[in-house]
Amino acid sequence: MKKIIFFLFLFLPVVSGLAVTPTSLDFGEVSRGEIVVRELLIINNENFPVEFEIEGFYDDSFILFEGESALIDVELKVIDKEDGDYEDYLVVKENYGSNLVNAVSIKVVYRVEGGDFSNENLNLEDVKVGDYGFSILYGIALVGLLGVGSFGYIRKKKFKKKGEL
Repeated sequence: MKKIIFFLFLFLPVVSGLAVTPTSLDFGEVSRGEIVVRELLIINNENFPVEFEIEGFYDDSFILFEGESALIDVELKVIDKEDGDYEDYLVVKENYGSNLVNAVSIKVVYRVEGGDFSNENLNLEDVKVGDYGFSILYGIALVGLLGVGSFGYIRKKKFKKKGEL
């Protein structure tokens, strides 16, 4: 009898405070630059407030109180992916302080078809280009003067040696 109770204890599902529906999100066909929204329902089944985090291509965090639920609008915006089928995941985490208690992975599928590629991934606003034109010319002139001066110094020594003979 003890073995049966122990066996049942090991394999019975543990009740969690996290409930998420749907368990997968299908965004369908998405054009580049288009924003598509799907809803995700998260419910706190615990008897106390719980902090929830969503991670993946969409990030969010919030606190739900006892029995409270939240309907989250998950946005997908495809920028510069090639045409084709894609699969991704969102992870919904239930946190108590710094300890992760429970997490649910939600499969996300979509197909990219059409739309224009953007320049969003070529953000050059933070790129700093210095004006090195004067510095380079100054360096070239300095090297040239050193070369001419060395050449003159060597020629002067040769003329002195010829005069001493």
